Amino acid sequence: MRLLYTDSTGHHMPVNFRICDKSEGKTKNDYILEMLIEVLVWGLKPPTPTKSVQTLHIPETPKY
Repeated sequence: MRLLYTDSTGHHMPVNFRICDKSEGKTKNDYILEMLIEVLVWGLKPPTPTKSVQTLHIPETPKY
């Protein structure tokens, strides 16, 4: 499972990932939340995260 950052031109860049291990008993949402929290702690400041099937796209913060 990948967490992607999407810039204002639509280019996607992977910023985090997880290998899903069913023995951990976690859902895809659990993994996504873990990854999102990690990148926020690292300093990524997305305006709005959006989720697609197995990838979370984080749009670039607009520059004014």
